[in-house]
Amino acid sequence: RGDGAFGQYCIVMPQYDAVLAITAATKDMQAEINVVWDRLVPAFRDQPLPADPASDQRLSAKLASLALKTQAGLPSSPSAAKVAGRRYAFPANKQGIESLGLDLAPDGSGVIVAARMGGVDERIACGRGEWAKGMLTGGPGGPVPIAASGAWTSDDTYTFMLCRYRSTFVTTYDLRFAGDQLILESEDNVSLEGTPRIRLVGAMQQARKAPPSDS
Repeated sequence: RGDGAFGQYCIVMPQYDAVLAITAATKDMQAEINVVWDRLVPAFRDQPLPADPASDQRLSAKLASLALKTQAGLPSSPSAAKVAGRRYAFPANKQGIESLGLDLAPDGSGVIVAARMGGVDERIACGRGEWAKGMLTGGPGGPVPIAASGAWTSDDTYTFMLCRYRSTFVTTYDLRFAGDQLILESEDNVSLEGTPRIRLVGAMQQARKAPPSDS
């Protein structure tokens, strides 16, 4: 058996002529492997099982429907127009977040998180009721594919989930706007250091100027 972090397994069962590979993101790896011993292993037989088209169809439908839930909440808030375009600067932090702010997507489809992290400007489109795919361009490993989903979870708080979908990691960010401050709290779904909730407080840096009128 080979064990990896957060529930990655490779289990070789020569007595059943079987190899099982699992990718996961869980804090309870033992509960995950218990399912293998309790449900999967007892189902093995010495001879092939008879064809079962109905079960095959149910399995195919289940696999096709599996998806990570999007961020729940409201599509807008009274605060949305007030904070759009503003930027909030943060003191030095381990996360490398220098500034953050929200822009409203021109087509009304959601929110764009404008961030400066590690000296690189990022624009993260957050789908509303769906996942919006994009890229994080910075970081030592080069561009990272991401998907993001967000919603207003209270009048003054925008919450978005950032999924690095080629890895196990999903980070949830709560952005609470309070006067000239942005209180940012974040938490990873899994981490080698546990999953502490991180809190940063930023101060308003500037407001975006409105474009000149054509009149």
